[in-house]
Amino acid sequence: MGCWCIPRVCRIGPVGRLVLEQCRGRMPRLRRIWADGAYRGRLVRWVRRTRRWVLQIIFRPAGSDGFVLLKWRWIVERTFGWLNLSRRLSKDYEVLPAGSEAFIRLAMLHHASAGCSPALIISHTASHDESTSLMR
Repeated sequence: MGCWCIPRVCRIGPVGRLVLEQCRGRMPRLRRIWADGAYRGRLVRWVRRTRRWVLQIIFRPAGSDGFVLLKWRWIVERTFGWLNLSRRLSKDYEVLPAGSEAFIRLAMLHHASAGCSPALIISHTASHDESTSLMR
């Protein structure tokens, strides 16, 4: 899982390049990236030329106002929804970006572990209790 928090004052274009540099070597199966319209321009050409990935910009329909359902955007919105379930992430309380990154990782770990089968958790707990009782 990757996470990188940046200050709001950063321009989005150069930051996009830095974020994608973090993906190199860590995500060997990565082929296609969907991005917001703010990432259009030089970043698309840079990705195609240097990484051989496809950076596809998802645009809003021309002349649209208010909420518009965009293809593939639901994946990002769903993830932000999961993160906002965490009280600590519902507001920006952290002073340092590293603190925000840590709480994002914890929230996603909690979400991923919630999908585990209760039978697996119970069996793991039982084997843990048995092993600790043997040590006494």
